[in-house]
Amino acid sequence: MYLGIATCMSLFEPQTSSVSIFLGALGILVILGLVDDRFEISPWFRLPVQILAVVLFVLPTNLFVQTLGAPFSEKIIALSGFASYATTVILMVGGINAFNMLDGIDGLAGAIAIVAMAFLAYLAFGTGMLELAGAALIIIGAIMAFLIFNVPFRFNRPWLCFMGDSGSTLLGFSVAWMSLSVSQHATGAVRPIIVLWIVALPIYEVVASTVRRIVRGVSPFRPDTFHFHHQMLRAGIGVRAIFFVAIGLSILFGLIGVSLHYLGVSDQQSFTLFLIMGFLVAWLMCHAEILTRLIPKSLRRDFEERTEGA
Repeated sequence: MYLGIATCMSLFEPQTSSVSIFLGALGILVILGLVDDRFEISPWFRLPVQILAVVLFVLPTNLFVQTLGAPFSEKIIALSGFASYATTVILMVGGINAFNMLDGIDGLAGAIAIVAMAFLAYLAFGTGMLELAGAALIIIGAIMAFLIFNVPFRFNRPWLCFMGDSGSTLLGFSVAWMSLSVSQHATGAVRPIIVLWIVALPIYEVVASTVRRIVRGVSPFRPDTFHFHHQMLRAGIGVRAIFFVAIGLSILFGLIGVSLHYLGVSDQQSFTLFLIMGFLVAWLMCHAEILTRLIPKSLRRDFEERTEGA
């Protein structure tokens, strides 16, 4: 995926310094992921390197979070100085690790990234950010080419491969970059709350996982098997069904966000709805057996296991 993105951006994107800086920072993160895939390095080593890569990207490009919109009142929350820098690093590193958490079953992280990138490309194109929309389409193409060998279907079993931490890191950083570029554009054409809807599922996942681990008294960086896809697996839902459920939810949230954008719904109302939807998703994943009743028998986990065993 990285080689595809780098090659296409070098050929088709205007050769600006920001493109080179993006590819350089992305390369650092991909190499870090490859080392982690091979040697399973400590989260306390990964995190500083991720922060360094983000800092090396945002400082020369001046891509900082300058506003959070008006999610709590009519007053816009503007950021500057250290608060702007720190918020940018936290959000981008959070995005990197959110997609790492999503990468638990075949095709899941890649499909969600494609949905997010498609909506971001649509918003970028609609607001005149044509170069940004083109970059998003390049990234979508690279992910789609990889997913041929990663989606949970039978046709690709002989050629199945995995993206690992290097791939999920690439997805997270790319989506975070595109999200900030769209929402922090000088024209302010796309409000930050709209971007939250487009990346809602990764946000819900990382927040739920962090809160869960803190409540249990363990490190937020300690892996566990209580992510949304794990909850659905335990409820008897098959991998292919989880794949389609995740895509469906991602598309639904993206459509809600784009609709709220064009309807001009206030940030406060949109953010309130976003929080309510987050609680509903978290509750539903903790009671995933409800979804089992809606899933066709052919897509349930126990049916898949019996069929494959036979």
